Amino acid sequence: LTRAAYHLGNRHVALQVGDGWLRLLDDYVLKDMLLQLGAQVEHIEAPFEPEHGAYGGGHHHSHAGEAEFSYAPRLHQFGVRP
Repeated sequence: LTRAAYHLGNRHVALQVGDGWLRLLDDYVLKDMLLQLGAQVEHIEAPFEPEHGAYGGGHHHSHAGEAEFSYAPRLHQFGVRP
């Protein structure tokens, strides 16, 4: 889990951090990377509340006009299950 968090953080990926799991928006490249790292990856639909990061800002820009883009919650959650 720590290695996965490191590699995702190195790519500035928005993450929600839980007890034994990380949650991120669906991305096939990141999913493949996580699988190669040995993480368990699962597609779920759930609320997404990522950490704000060290600077509290964020990455903001518009995707207006991109028909295939969607803000719908397509997420992956992986980690240790009780």
